[in-house]
Amino acid sequence: MVGMLLDLLEEHFGSVPDWVHPKLADADLETLKRWSKKIFGAEKIEQIFQ
Repeated sequence: MVGMLLDLLEEHFGSVPDWVHPKLADADLETLKRWSKKIFGAEKIEQIFQ
């Protein structure tokens, strides 16, 4: 799931900042699912993790 979310983030935003990787690694499955759904409406990567 982490790999798929990282792929989606890179596809949508391009390069992913370094601070994103630890967040993804530490997140549980429900959090990863919630973040995945936010990609569609986000203009900035920071909006995913709010």
